[in-house]
Amino acid sequence: MLNTSQSIDQEMISQLRDAVGEASFVRLRDTCIANGTARLDVLAMAMARANIDEVRACAHALAGLFAQFGMVAVEKAARDVEAAEQPLLSDAVASLVEIGRAGLRQLRALT
Repeated sequence: MLNTSQSIDQEMISQLRDAVGEASFVRLRDTCIANGTARLDVLAMAMARANIDEVRACAHALAGLFAQFGMVAVEKAARDVEAAEQPLLSDAVASLVEIGRAGLRQLRALT
């Protein structure tokens, strides 16, 4: 499992909280978790169907979503999927799904 201090930029989270307030932060965080979970599911299904264009589009969307919450390791995994060559794409997607789900659990745990 990822270490929260290594995978989520705590300074970015603090700045976001300060900028929008606690109630808005919680709402944004929960929306990110819901969207991230749904997109990871779509990504896994696209990979199972070998729909490479959809895989890359999902990875691109996830990279942007995760970047907004300072989820550094997950964003990197999404960018790795975007750049992966065909023979390595399946492994990159599996890694992103695993790291993404762990990162979302860590985001949910932020109080």
